Amino acid sequence: MRADRLLSIVILLQTKGPLTAKELASECEVSERTICRDIDALSISDVPVYGSPGPDGGYNLLDHYKTDLTGLNKDEIQALFHLNIPHFLQDIGMSTQLKSAFLKLQAALPHSHEKFYSAGRRVYFDPASWPGTHHSAPSVQQIYRAIINNQKCEITYLLKFFNPVEITCNITPYGLVSKTNNWFLIYATEKKINVINVQNLIHITLMDERFVYPDDFNLVLFWKEWCCRKSTYLKRFHVTILVPDTLKDMISRFIQYGDYRILQKAPLLEKINWEPLELWFDTFEQARNTLLSLGGAVKVIEPAALQYSLIDYAEQILGLYKE
Repeated sequence: MRADRLLSIVILLQTKGPLTAKELASECEVSERTICRDIDALSISDVPVYGSPGPDGGYNLLDHYKTDLTGLNKDEIQALFHLNIPHFLQDIGMSTQLKSAFLKLQAALPHSHEKFYSAGRRVYFDPASWPGTHHSAPSVQQIYRAIINNQKCEITYLLKFFNPVEITCNITPYGLVSKTNNWFLIYATEKKINVINVQNLIHITLMDERFVYPDDFNLVLFWKEWCCRKSTYLKRFHVTILVPDTLKDMISRFIQYGDYRILQKAPLLEKINWEPLELWFDTFEQARNTLLSLGGAVKVIEPAALQYSLIDYAEQILGLYKE
């Protein structure tokens, strides 16, 4: 147990030093007196650890005390740092061991590989489920290169309204998130930070202009907060409809990504060519307006309140033209 702690102290000093006895004690979950004894043991073992007095002092290692990993090229190192701690490892209590392994990996790398460690902060894999279907994103590798190289981009994407339109703008790419087999780009404009599904990108051009990645931006924290807001929207109002098989692809153009889910056919529907879909809208009014624009291409199954509202609007329109 003490050998593991001594190794942890060396790695902490390599990656975070200088550290005080109090800080080391907190990291190793032992007393400061134990840390002092461990520092003495390291010194006896010829580990070049030294202490600096004063308020800004602490324990540190000589600069030359660095080891390198052999057999790993830069692409392999970069790939390793993109691994996140999966939820199932947290559930079985192995997240601490994985963190320790990455700390050792970071400590063993020379300073020239520090950019690969920082690259791990810019890609996140979210294992949580989400309504939606899988879509390919061939431009994700190009976006990834822009993020890693701090390159600004010009993107053209499809904005899905009743009549989809193409938007072109210059962006600063902050990160990529993979969720439910879909890739999402987090990027900044002059006004705010946005999120877009990579499948909606029509074209991307890497610019020569570079940017400085903000130290105070936390990709995982931003993504989780954005998902909370998104989940709130998804839970506000959901609708079940029937769509003819021949029109299913056309209907999906009017539904924002992640806001619809194909349901399993009930036995009564097996003999007819209609597909059940579950949709999510921000409001009742948005659902009604969207489905009214689709006319007889969809049939609302539930909720009943939306059925009655659509019938009422249809009768008003029919009555007006009858007059």
